Amino acid sequence: MKRIYLDVCTLCRPFDDQSFIRIRLENDAVNLIISHVHLNVFQLFASPVHFVTRRISSESTI
Repeated sequence: MKRIYLDVCTLCRPFDDQSFIRIRLENDAVNLIISHVHLNVFQLFASPVHFVTRRISSESTI
């Protein structure tokens, strides 16, 4: 089974403005990956959201 890592940005893609073709295609890709996770084709790995967002906010204050 393939292991797939999705970061916070990727997991938030479905909530972005879908009027841009690039974002829509990325959203479709994320949905396809998640559907394969539900079918046990892929195993999903993701960082805890609070860890990632805390790191991003601390980097932006530097």
